[in-house]
Amino acid sequence: MKVAIPLFRKRISPNFLTAPELLVILAQGQKVSSTFLFRFSKLSLFERRKKLISLGIDLLICGGIDWPTKFCLEKHGTRVIDNTMGEVGEILSHLHNIPKWVRKEERTKAREKPSGKENRGGTHEKNPLRR
Repeated sequence: MKVAIPLFRKRISPNFLTAPELLVILAQGQKVSSTFLFRFSKLSLFERRKKLISLGIDLLICGGIDWPTKFCLEKHGTRVIDNTMGEVGEILSHLHNIPKWVRKEERTKAREKPSGKENRGGTHEKNPLRR
């Protein structure tokens, strides 16, 4: 799974659009296999979207994000968890707790197996972040 976190120093950036750096984490199972840091300060919003899509990011964890960008990323298969704040170390320590509905491979399996429950034209697991 590829996880992207826009950074401001060592914290999650309050806004995706103004983040000077992007941390990309490659995780296999519950372990971080490698990390990459990209400079984002000179990229436009369009270039930032394009970069995330070209990297094949499965999950974006960010502070704030505009809805057109969120929609665009989700349309291309990137799950977006916004309104998140804190130090990157905290996020890395909780990476193994990311629910299975976020993980791309789990979402693909869920689409392939009909569970018999229909929810507006499809089968969906309950999102634990929504009340």
